[in-house]
Amino acid sequence: MLMLKYPALFVRFCLLVCAGLLANLAWAANPIATSNAFDALLSLPQTQPVEGEWNHVAPEGFKDEDEATLIRWLAKQKQAGADFNQIRHQGTMLHHAIRGGLNATALWLLSHGADPLKTLENGEQDQPDALDLSITYRRWPVTDALLKLPGITAPDRAPQLMLAWQAAQGENELTVVDQLFARRLPLPTGAAAERLLGFSLEHQWLKVSLALLKNGVTHAASSAYGWDSANKMGTASDIESADARLAEPILPYLLAHASSVRDVEWSATTRKPSSRCGLNSKRLCRS
Repeated sequence: MLMLKYPALFVRFCLLVCAGLLANLAWAANPIATSNAFDALLSLPQTQPVEGEWNHVAPEGFKDEDEATLIRWLAKQKQAGADFNQIRHQGTMLHHAIRGGLNATALWLLSHGADPLKTLENGEQDQPDALDLSITYRRWPVTDALLKLPGITAPDRAPQLMLAWQAAQGENELTVVDQLFARRLPLPTGAAAERLLGFSLEHQWLKVSLALLKNGVTHAASSAYGWDSANKMGTASDIESADARLAEPILPYLLAHASSVRDVEWSATTRKPSSRCGLNSKRLCRS
């Protein structure tokens, strides 16, 4: 009846349906386009592993000129149906772009369908994701973009938040910790928070330890120093007396035994090495 009474309307409706079907077909996952996208990205020298190489040959038509050229190529493959969330060599295209320092490419991928929540390898929660990698490799433009996305800092992502804080370790780690606080990266909760407390005590990250303790985390795994964190610290006079007789500052010992906010606050006042006092000085240096 619609066709008989309104032939023009019926034809228009059919054209819209066909257009929709064609669009869905165009955006369906295309394995060839996906391979072309990965081959282009993983053929670049920036994305090669530390040892060896991926052995991905640049696809026909792709010329490694600059990052803008790569993005144009990826846009073409996306239009052809490339799936950017496939995994090659234990990572998605986003993961490889972050690791390779291709910040512009990573940001483009984030705005064109790359899943920021997907983790490495099999997608398990205890594996690093894009946020962790951006901090590990100090890709701050990507970190800032990720922190603005919904779901990145959700409470149910506590394992990833723990890994993100742990990713600060390495060169200039205390400066990186300060940057994470400035960026308002949330601290994890639950078991992940306890694991991070043990990690921060071992690495003498006083600021992180204190923040976790103030959040109510009171237990941490045994530290790398071999002391059980469940033990109590002793009196202030005992600590000062022991510290005065030690060549090395007692701070690591105190942090390894900290089990409350008071404990960590006291640790912060104990002698630490600085330009104002040598390790062998018997005078307490206040931080």
